[in-house]
Amino acid sequence: YDQIVEFGPGIGEVCRIVTDLGFKGDYYLYDLPEVLKISTYYNSTAKGVTHYSQIDPSTQTLFISTWGLSEVPFELREEVVRHFNSADYLIIFQRQAFEYDNTPWFMMKFPELINNRNVKIQDIQFLSHIAGGNYYLYTES
Repeated sequence: YDQIVEFGPGIGEVCRIVTDLGFKGDYYLYDLPEVLKISTYYNSTAKGVTHYSQIDPSTQTLFISTWGLSEVPFELREEVVRHFNSADYLIIFQRQAFEYDNTPWFMMKFPELINNRNVKIQDIQFLSHIAGGNYYLYTES
């Protein structure tokens, strides 16, 4: 990948692991400004952004989100996924977050937004008792 976009990185632990493993491309941390202060402090080579339009979607992109995408309104999810519709995805989502029932969105709407490419969803068994269940979602090129 030329770039990795991480939506909702929290303190940036995934970024740290990926860059420690040798990733040399651009790594974007996409979050609220308050949270970016923490994640960019711990990941000084990463670029903090507060809006998807700050990132060029035309390069080979891996989009990562560990729960963050399942915690924002459906409208924002659609905008973000449409912007990165040609990316590869690695997402962890929870069935229930706040008032959102996420399973229908990730099983039906998400594949439509990325032109029905091959989407795989697997249960995270050791987290099945939390928030009605948690799932891995990834795309296969």
